[in-house]
Amino acid sequence: MKTKAENPFKRKRGPRKTQEQKREYDPNFPAVQAIWEALDKQITGEKAKPREESLLWSRVTEMYRSKVEIWDLVAEIVNLIDNPLIQGTVISTLNETELARRLNLIFDIVWTEMKPRKDSMGKAPNFGSVEQRVEIKADLLKLWYGCVGSAKIVAKETMSGINTKEDRSGGMKHLNWMADEDGTGCVALGIGAGPFFRHRRGQSVSYSGISRKQLRNLPTRDQFYKFVDR
Repeated sequence: MKTKAENPFKRKRGPRKTQEQKREYDPNFPAVQAIWEALDKQITGEKAKPREESLLWSRVTEMYRSKVEIWDLVAEIVNLIDNPLIQGTVISTLNETELARRLNLIFDIVWTEMKPRKDSMGKAPNFGSVEQRVEIKADLLKLWYGCVGSAKIVAKETMSGINTKEDRSGGMKHLNWMADEDGTGCVALGIGAGPFFRHRRGQSVSYSGISRKQLRNLPTRDQFYKFVDR
């Protein structure tokens, strides 16, 4: 009989950051955040506390027993939904119909990918209800936000120029702040997947400028390189 191993991603909330430490690295970031907040309100109601449970978080973190395998799985998920979601556009310019189409598309992509996979206890996923579909869409956006944001921070260079140590330090302060504000743990999970997302696309990674304290949602250099150099 299989016993359930302790979840390596059991959430540990870090110190909250001030609003002034928020930083945007992509014009789609604030739009994606606004969309997931609107989706969450459909579930919890306007005056309810922020949601602190996530079917997607639970499902993904139960797929494997090691953090690096889970981070790599999240990187795979974000790699699958990135182009269908963004399609070279700024999300805030989309009309309601096109936005709904893209959200349905990324849900269907992930559902198709995850449905055949069983977790460490041999269970298949079940995201059947309308409310569950809304929740999964919101949390996919949180994974995307954390992962793409992290990937941009650990890049040696982005489309806007070379990343400095100050860029990485400031960027991680913002992302860690966002992770602390997200009660579901999905933003934090996405942050850890950022280096693996870049590796999947054949892109280099640099941790220069990121302090040890800021690594709480990222894999260490040793964890990352040991996994990708297997």
